[in-house]
Amino acid sequence: MARAGHRRWPGSVSATTFSRRGADCQRPDAGADEITASILEVLHGARQDFSFEYPCQSGAGERWFAVSIVRLDRPESGAVVSCADITSRKAAQLDIERSRQELTHFMRVFMAGEMTASFATS
Repeated sequence: MARAGHRRWPGSVSATTFSRRGADCQRPDAGADEITASILEVLHGARQDFSFEYPCQSGAGERWFAVSIVRLDRPESGAVVSCADITSRKAAQLDIERSRQELTHFMRVFMAGEMTASFATS
């Protein structure tokens, strides 16, 4: 059931469906209008599919979810909606980005040291 203030989509799908994967999980409203419009486009046949990822704050910390909506090709219309917890994948992506930044920093320090050493021996 959608509570007051939550957006409802056709077919008894509400914004709460995507934003609440636990009792205290809240999705920020940023982008909610774009998401709603895109889901409606899928349901009305203007586009075949739509997917998005969003973070969710819960008592256990930040979690990430990926939602995919695919239009059903049948006379009565409809769509298949799937939601997957991608927290582990996002954590791995953040670790990779941090490692890249550290490597870049170390390479700059190394190059600066090499340049300094070459000037000292010249």
